[in-house]
Amino acid sequence: MHIFRLKDFGVERQVGKLANGVRLLNFKWEGFPIDIAFVSRSGARFDPKGKEGLAHFTEHMVFEGTKRFKKAAEIDIQIEGAGGRTASHTSYEETYHRFSIADIEDLIMVRELAYEIFNRPLFLKDKIVKEKKTISAEISDDLQDPGFLVREGLRGLMFGDSAFSVPIAGTLESIQNLDRRDISSFCKNNLPNEMLVVSCGGVDIKELADAFNDVIPFKPDIGYAPIKAAVAGKTGITRKKENIHSINVRIGFPSVEEGNKDQPAFDLLADILGGGYTSLLMRKIRLEKGLVYHIGSGNIAFSDCGYFSISFEARKENVREVLGLINEAVERIRSGRMDEEVFLFMKTREMKSAKRRYQTPLDWVNFHYYRELLLNDHYDLADYLNNLQSITVDDVISAASKYLLPERMFVYAVGDITEKDLGRDFLGLHS
Repeated sequence: MHIFRLKDFGVERQVGKLANGVRLLNFKWEGFPIDIAFVSRSGARFDPKGKEGLAHFTEHMVFEGTKRFKKAAEIDIQIEGAGGRTASHTSYEETYHRFSIADIEDLIMVRELAYEIFNRPLFLKDKIVKEKKTISAEISDDLQDPGFLVREGLRGLMFGDSAFSVPIAGTLESIQNLDRRDISSFCKNNLPNEMLVVSCGGVDIKELADAFNDVIPFKPDIGYAPIKAAVAGKTGITRKKENIHSINVRIGFPSVEEGNKDQPAFDLLADILGGGYTSLLMRKIRLEKGLVYHIGSGNIAFSDCGYFSISFEARKENVREVLGLINEAVERIRSGRMDEEVFLFMKTREMKSAKRRYQTPLDWVNFHYYRELLLNDHYDLADYLNNLQSITVDDVISAASKYLLPERMFVYAVGDITEKDLGRDFLGLHS
């Protein structure tokens, strides 16, 4: 069995720290362009009650004008003029700001932009008003999207009255509650929380330290309230008759947190069940029987909990049959009746596709930043491939038998449907 090492990819891992505590994780890859992400523990789970969406709103506002760059376009001109790109996003756990540049001489430009957005944003009243309108319009659009409604509905069932049950962008009501003081306070006190720089490309960690040592703010972990999913399954619906000719359904099982020993098995199980055209559910339910428009599965891991999900879209008259076939497929795996040949095929597919996927510095940054931020354990692509290679069919069966249990199954649907139509009793479950 081959033991993977970073040198197989021509990459050198470098770890360091700025004087104020900001951690650095660099993957030196000679001759490649450079991607740099600034990430921090400042995601939506840190939003105050009644002001949900604050983290996401702040992420937008730091680019809406600084003391040096009065307009967002001026920041874009700086980075795009050098052939680079910038991107940002907010999740429940983190805020992410990323810069892509071509050459090491462009590092000074990233330094200047990072200094401005993290230390000198203006948060002008007219820009706040404009951004409220923009985000409110996006939320209104989301509320008409069955895929959004079923995803958020399932999380609401599983996570109850917690940050994970509210959309990251907030609600129409909570966005209107935000003011300049909220945004400024979040930027100053939350955005630097456990700040981390993850980079990859033709740059050395010493060059990164020299560039950002007096630029990037940092605060030690401010802590957060732990969140756990409910364990007794439930059913829920959003009844929509207008302009919806199919039913969107999402199934969830509480699973494991980021870094849990069972997480690699769950990630592989997601591929086996619903990861593309060669997956079990796609072949059986979509290709063989034609019962769904699409079907897929995934495993979501947070710092303190996680959940495994299966989603599909189908005509109303097919929903019960699809749920029954999903339940049958999960039961086969849970009870140890898993085809070894299928398992080996999917594991080999994931091994090879993983090696193919990570061919750019941006891929490396995006693969590594989340776990490094949450766990600080320097887990890298080589570790992932070695773990994946060592997974056995028994590991997958064990994970499924521990967590994918009927009594822990949550089902949410959006469309012209009732809870009775979901067939919870048909599946041997209880509301």
